[in-house]
Amino acid sequence: MTTTLQVPYLDLGRARRRIAAPLEQRWQRILETSAFVLGPEVREFERQFAGFLGVEACVGVANGTDALVLALRALGVGAGDEVIVPAFSFFATAEAVLLAGGVPVFCDIDAATFNLDPADAAARVTARTRGIIGVHLYGRPFDVDGVLRLCDRHGLWLVEDAAQAHGALYAGRRVGGLGRLASWSFYPTKNLGCYGDGGAVTGNDRALVERVRRLANHGQDTRYHHVEVGWNSRLDSLQAAVLNCRLPLLEADNARRRELACRYHGGLAGAGDLALPPADPPGSRSIYHQLTVRTARRDALMRHLADHGIASSIHYPSPLHRQPALAGTAAAPGGVAIGGATAAARNVIGANNTGVSVSPSTGNRIQGNFIGTDVTGAHALGLGDGISITGTAQIGGLTATPGTPPGNVISGNHGGGGSGRGIVVANGISNNVIQGNLIGTDATGTQALGNGLGGVEIFGAVNVIGGFDAWAAAGLPVEPSSGS
Repeated sequence: MTTTLQVPYLDLGRARRRIAAPLEQRWQRILETSAFVLGPEVREFERQFAGFLGVEACVGVANGTDALVLALRALGVGAGDEVIVPAFSFFATAEAVLLAGGVPVFCDIDAATFNLDPADAAARVTARTRGIIGVHLYGRPFDVDGVLRLCDRHGLWLVEDAAQAHGALYAGRRVGGLGRLASWSFYPTKNLGCYGDGGAVTGNDRALVERVRRLANHGQDTRYHHVEVGWNSRLDSLQAAVLNCRLPLLEADNARRRELACRYHGGLAGAGDLALPPADPPGSRSIYHQLTVRTARRDALMRHLADHGIASSIHYPSPLHRQPALAGTAAAPGGVAIGGATAAARNVIGANNTGVSVSPSTGNRIQGNFIGTDVTGAHALGLGDGISITGTAQIGGLTATPGTPPGNVISGNHGGGGSGRGIVVANGISNNVIQGNLIGTDATGTQALGNGLGGVEIFGAVNVIGGFDAWAAAGLPVEPSSGS
């Protein structure tokens, strides 16, 4: 398909044009004064950004990864110290712990928000745990109060990874001063981005932020007097000038993102199996660095969008605990599963915490990802990314037999198995609901309903198949009866 419509994933040229004139003036001044490093533009930005966030102190650094590493070093992370991090985030969240000399301990996420789950994090705490990194993923604040309660119980500190959350609110306060320290990235794609790399660390403990400043400048407290071994990580003046031009526009830009998010919610509500981000809790405000939807048919949706000139992206295709570079470097106390993060990476626009749930008698519901398998292709039961069954059922060769009457038979994974049929729901059980990933498709990804196409066969009173318009195809009522 050819289309003249082109909707880029991000148009950085628009941002550049808005600030071209004032930026030219600032850059000209830098060139004339040769104040390229730690100059007036950097000091201005640190002061203005701290005021915007409502925090006591800010120090500019070279990039967001350095911001995390320097925050951890300032907090004293060293060899053998464990730091709990969400298993679903950009690689730098865990990488920084290793670069600081610590051990990342992966915890699971909340399936609805993709943010760190405080209850799961509690199961990862050991005598070696020193702190927690909470990520405000996609610009949505995580459950800060829940994490702080956990920190208080165990004497831990909290670092906010706010790389995607410039201007987000939690309980009426801007993120960035809710833990001991917060790290920021100003990579060009961020809501507040510069024209290269840039980062910052913020907090309300001035002495701690000043230690970050010292560490970022070779451990100097005065020129050529080095009191500790530090790092070379400084925000340069040219990038600070960009940020000084863009910061006054941030609130309006974030408001526009929220407006567009509302339009997406209104226009896409009830469209197939799309799950959009949940509403913000009272007092909190997401800034939609990414508007991430969830769907069982991610790849097909991305192809469809591309065919119509609309760019999309995946953030992130792998959970951190499955990254090859981190193999053998992280701790997972008790062997606790990380099902939510695994499922999120499998869909990224979509993750259900439980792969399949089948209940006895009427109102059966089947929903989730890759029925009968976890992401490695192995059969899985329970613990988040597999299957939970009550009643009599067969799913991809796995059986559970408690209860009567006979339940549902589901044969094959990814639309395969047996005679090639993807799913069979039989025995006259009413109100069956089937919705999720790679259900209702054959092995080629073609939507299929009926015999011989590798899709879905339904027998019973009222059945619904989610993910495409199967109601009309099956001759079923427009509004299905409710199931459990």
